[in-house]
Amino acid sequence: MTTEQRFDDVDRRLAALLAVTEANSNQINQLAGSVNALARSVDEMRSTLSERFDHLEHQITGLASETAGWFTGVVEQAAADRAVMTQMQSEVRGLQTENHRILEYLQDQRRGGGGSNEGN
Repeated sequence: MTTEQRFDDVDRRLAALLAVTEANSNQINQLAGSVNALARSVDEMRSTLSERFDHLEHQITGLASETAGWFTGVVEQAAADRAVMTQMQSEVRGLQTENHRILEYLQDQRRGGGGSNEGN
């Protein structure tokens, strides 16, 4: 092989290497663009998710507060209802006692006791 042929061979190889290098460079630039676009998308998603989580956290906090208030109201109402039921139970016992006295009086009248229930 002559020197001229060797230089031509080197020139062809350099041209081929340059073509491969340019192709690789283009691919690297395309990949860099894709990576940048992906990074922007991730940042946008992160921002959106952060806003949504903040909104959900606010809603959950509000619901927890409302639930606590509701529960406190239920407990207070139950205590008030219990007090009313206790009062009613006491009144019913009083009525039962009064009914029992009336019944004894009437039974005494029937037996001919003459209604002399002086203890009352």
